[in-house]
Amino acid sequence: SKDYAFGSGRLRRLVNFSLAPHDRSVVAALARIVAEEAERGDAVALRILEESSRALADTVWDLVDLLGMHGETYPLVAGGSLALRSRVYWKHFCAHLAEKTPFLKPVRAPWPPVVGNALVLLLQLDPQNASRTRARLKETVRAFYSPTDSSP
Repeated sequence: SKDYAFGSGRLRRLVNFSLAPHDRSVVAALARIVAEEAERGDAVALRILEESSRALADTVWDLVDLLGMHGETYPLVAGGSLALRSRVYWKHFCAHLAEKTPFLKPVRAPWPPVVGNALVLLLQLDPQNASRTRARLKETVRAFYSPTDSSP
């Protein structure tokens, strides 16, 4: 039996917590903490990000295999908070993805998904002014968000 520094009672509560359903905001808050600790070099946090990035890359591989997309070059746009905000996670994810699917080119979405949703709606409302609408939305969004760097 491994002796954990934080005690078996805390470990039991942690396991129970991990198995219970939670609001996405709770999980997102914990993910931010893990990402911050990984940036500081915490071994457990680094392992969590490495393993979770490998799991997602494996899921991408399964989808590529299922759809028969082998060898075709596609961009793979990431939009989740870990992919967008954690350099450690992104670096591991890109490395794992390159192992099996070097033909996929991972990029991080420069804007939050809501911007794409807004653009689709605006273009449906005023299709004749697509260029102007796109430019105005981009200008407006820049006032609130800074685009992410898409490099690993």
